[in-house]
Amino acid sequence: MLTLGLLAISCGEGGGGTSSPASSQPSRAREEILWDRAAKVFASVPDASDAYPDNLISSSDLKQTLEDRDKAAGIYLLDTRPRVEWDSQGHIAGANWVRMQEVAEDETLNNLPHDKVIVCVSSTGHTAAQVATILRWLGYDAVALEFGMAGWTDTPARRIIVSDVQGGMANKYPALAPHEITTYQPRESAQPLPAPPEDELPVLQEAARGVLHDDIFEKEYAFNHIFADRLYEMLSQPPIRETTFAVDIRPPAAWDATGHVGMGPHTHIAWRALGEPQYRGMLSKESLIVIVGTTGRDAGQVTPILRMLGYNAVTLRSGLTAWTTTSDSARTLEQVEGADLPVEPSA
Repeated sequence: MLTLGLLAISCGEGGGGTSSPASSQPSRAREEILWDRAAKVFASVPDASDAYPDNLISSSDLKQTLEDRDKAAGIYLLDTRPRVEWDSQGHIAGANWVRMQEVAEDETLNNLPHDKVIVCVSSTGHTAAQVATILRWLGYDAVALEFGMAGWTDTPARRIIVSDVQGGMANKYPALAPHEITTYQPRESAQPLPAPPEDELPVLQEAARGVLHDDIFEKEYAFNHIFADRLYEMLSQPPIRETTFAVDIRPPAAWDATGHVGMGPHTHIAWRALGEPQYRGMLSKESLIVIVGTTGRDAGQVTPILRMLGYNAVTLRSGLTAWTTTSDSARTLEQVEGADLPVEPSA
C-alpha cells in the first residue's frame, strides 16, 4: 500500500520581464517559495460565477469576445501548437505563435502583456491548460481555450477528443461510488491571485522552464498525458497499480453524481485546496500520480504545478469522460463535432 502523505503548468505585448537583478536574492528557501506560489495559484481557480470558470473559455464565448472591439482589445491570443499544425491548419485571426517549450523563456515573457487576458490555444486544450497555468504561476492573467482548435474548427485533433469520449461512453472501465473514498472539500470561493514577489520570480521561472523542457514530446507520457486505455492496462497489473496514485480534483457534485476511477489507490481533493498545508505529504514522489478531472482541461492545470513541486504527475486525457459516461460527455461532443469557425492561413 502507498504511504499517503500531499504534494511536498502560452500566452502579449508589453509587460515587463520576469528577470530580477542578480544581486536580488529571495529571502525564503526554494521549496517554501514553490509551495507558497502553488497554494496561491490553486486557491485562485475561478468558480462558475467568474467570467472564465476554471480558467477556461469556450469557443463560442471567445468568438463573441473577439467580435466586440472593446472586449477584443483586452485579449491576447497565444497559440502554442506544434509549428506544423500552425502552418498547415491556419489559426484564429490575431493569434501569435510561440513554441510551447519556450513559453517560460525571457524573450517570450518580455513580450507578454500584463494588462490583457492571455487566451492560450493548443490542439485540444490540454496543453493550453498547462501553458495558462505556467503563465498564471509567473504573474500573468491567462486562460485556456477549452477544447483548443478542435473546438474551433475541424482538425485531426477533433478525432482524438471524439475517440476519448466515445471510449468512455462505452463504459469499458469500472467506476466506483463516491462513498468509497475520502473527500477533501474545497475553499468556498476563489481567492485573488497576487503577483509573485520580484526577487522570487527567477526561482518560479526556473521551475517552469524545467516542466516545459523535460522532453515534453518524446518522454514516456508525451505532453504529460496518459490515455484511459493505457491507465486501465497499468492498473490491471497489481505491482504497477500499487505505485500509481489517482487524485480526483472534480467538484463534489460531479464526484457524487459519477463516482470515480474504480481501480487502484485513490483520493479526492478539490483542486482549490491542493496547496493547503494540511494536505502536504499526501502524495509520494515515488509514485506515478494521475490527475483526474472533468474533461482533462482542469486536471491539466494541476499537473504542471505538481511537476514543478517535484512530483511525477500526469493528466488523465479527457478526464473522467474518457473513463465512463459523465454529465460532460455529451457536452464535449457537442462542442467539438459542430465547430466550424473561421481561421486565417498561417503561411
